[in-house]
Amino acid sequence: MRSHRQAGLARLYGATALACLFACAVPTAPALAQQITAKPVPSGSQMLLAADTLVYDNDKHTVTAVGGVQIDYGGNKLVAQRVVYNRDTKRLVASGAVELINSDGTKVNSDHIDITDDFADGFLNALRVETIDKAYFAAESAERMGGVLTTFHNGVYTACEPCEDKPDKAPTWRVKARKIIWNGEKKTVRFENSNFEFFGFPLAYLPAFEIADPTVKRKSGFLIPGIVYNNHLGVGVKVPYYFALSPTYDLTVTGSGYTKQGFLGEAEWRQRFNNGQYTLKIAGINQQDPNAFIDSGVHNVNSGEPGDPNKFRGMMGTKGQFAINERWNFGWDVLLQTDKEFSRTYNIDGYSDLVHQSSIYLTGLSDRNYFDVRAMRFEVQEDTLSSDPTSRSAKQPWV
Repeated sequence: MRSHRQAGLARLYGATALACLFACAVPTAPALAQQITAKPVPSGSQMLLAADTLVYDNDKHTVTAVGGVQIDYGGNKLVAQRVVYNRDTKRLVASGAVELINSDGTKVNSDHIDITDDFADGFLNALRVETIDKAYFAAESAERMGGVLTTFHNGVYTACEPCEDKPDKAPTWRVKARKIIWNGEKKTVRFENSNFEFFGFPLAYLPAFEIADPTVKRKSGFLIPGIVYNNHLGVGVKVPYYFALSPTYDLTVTGSGYTKQGFLGEAEWRQRFNNGQYTLKIAGINQQDPNAFIDSGVHNVNSGEPGDPNKFRGMMGTKGQFAINERWNFGWDVLLQTDKEFSRTYNIDGYSDLVHQSSIYLTGLSDRNYFDVRAMRFEVQEDTLSSDPTSRSAKQPWV
């Protein structure tokens, strides 16, 4: 016997039979996303179902919700045009503009989802995933196994938000792969047979590599590479590697290869204490073609003093701030480099401003008074100054 019930936005609660059918459902509705960090459904939570039409089929042991389907359970939400639950197979099939949102805010959009009622195993077609940390996955299809392993087929990964005006436009960068494996237990994302693309153009083929998943805040591994271009340097690729050594200190080592000037090495050490923190950065390169900087006036532009071949160039920079006590603080921001333009030429992060102010300071604050003493040095990072006084004065720092 089949019984049909028509109702606008019909609602069933967890105490009803349908709620019982879903009682075993895990709150990690977006099974493709952060199931490790998803919060468990509080005990006693009730399920709310809204739909234009509910159909019970006692012969096939199915419950079908059709038209504007919304299911809310423990802070998780499923929206679709049609949802069918099979009591025998304990599988839930949703179709038609499906969206899953878990309590963490992670979103999964798909045309079709076939998944078990505990959201541990299933299949999805034409899906998009947006994590709470604004990382984006898309794939022709995906499968979920064991509640912790998601495999995307013919997938795309990026951390660039889609353009609102042209959502189909290629992002600044993305990784397209034949297979993307998201391991929620190990918190890793593995790419197989992948291409790194920049504005939609493939730049490098990578047979296989692995990064930390979007839920990980600190884990050793490769970070997202960068692409740069400069007339004097050529095309460059930056590949940073992050070392999560301790909760209080870490290290990032970056290798950059330039088509004209060769290999640039960088390292940055960061450490925190109870009363402050400091950073130390070093960088250096043995330039392959210093003559690339020579202009029509036979001056080395952005490459040290005029006439100096200056093959090796480098820098050391450090910043720190510490509290002596509740009233007194001291700190520093110091840049040392082989020539006045190295950090700006090679765009060293934190030290590439046109005018860098190095300083050491001591400050104090009481109820009525403020004390500030500091030593400052200005580093004007620019091309060799011309003989025109007007041009020179326009580039001087202001104090």
